[in-house]
Amino acid sequence: SAAIVDTDRASTFELLYLVSGLAFGARVVVQLTLRKVGGPVTLPASSDPAGPAGAGPLPQVERQAGYREVFADRAFVRLLLLGLVAITCGYAQFEAGFTAFATQQADISPRTLALTFAANTAVIVAAQMLVVKRLHGRSRTAAVALATVAWAVSWLLTGAAGLDPGTSLAVSLLVLSTVVFALGETIWAPIIPALVNDMAPAEICGRYNAAHA
Repeated sequence: SAAIVDTDRASTFELLYLVSGLAFGARVVVQLTLRKVGGPVTLPASSDPAGPAGAGPLPQVERQAGYREVFADRAFVRLLLLGLVAITCGYAQFEAGFTAFATQQADISPRTLALTFAANTAVIVAAQMLVVKRLHGRSRTAAVALATVAWAVSWLLTGAAGLDPGTSLAVSLLVLSTVVFALGETIWAPIIPALVNDMAPAEICGRYNAAHA
């Protein structure tokens, strides 16, 4: 994107949006081929092993399961709410608000902005497996809290960059903020899906993951 965009030429933004649109269009085509995926789920038959005295177990009954069972799980709903707040205030702003703040308030160029995202990506690639190894056997809830703290620190660093706009200090703070944010990402990414799948009954695990997504 940084190689394409020229703030003096609106057509470069149009090209960027066109390429992005084509990419999503390709995804839609792939999704349209998945017509038999995501149908109703039938839970395994259940029976009362005791049954009436002398009558043996009651007949087994199959039932359809769907999102009603998912959203009846209060612990899972609380996890969804946590994720909604964290993603809205963390990820979503990083994908949208961060770029506007960096260029308009911290006064850096789009090409310099590319460095911040490159640093973010590099840290994710380099640190992901190491972080996963360090998280093994540790409290998942504590890890989630650590991830959100990292994102909060990242936003404090981003805000500080606006105090000295257009300088190397502003650039350094923005790069550092994306590095800290990436560390939070490497913690969040493996932990939350693991929590979701721990909570999900095997028969409707896909529903839980879809709701989380």
